Amino acid sequence: MEVGRASVASRRYAARGLNKETENKWKMMMSDLLPCPFCGKEPFLIKIDEWFTITCKSCRSKMRYRYKEDVINNWNDRTKPENDDV
Repeated sequence: MEVGRASVASRRYAARGLNKETENKWKMMMSDLLPCPFCGKEPFLIKIDEWFTITCKSCRSKMRYRYKEDVINNWNDRTKPENDDV
């Protein structure tokens, strides 16, 4: 029975182009994301084509870069704008 579960997980990772090690690294990166600087809610990271995008789950603010390290670093360095009335 455990063999069946392992093979299902392996197929799931393979379908997304990931292996177990890559999946663990991806989860670690997600935990490195700071909350949204505008609303304080949790963001998520996705890759579409050659671009990595971080989007807030609540207010939908976004940031996009070609390299995931860049998008994560820049997302975490953002601050709330001084003029919040825009």
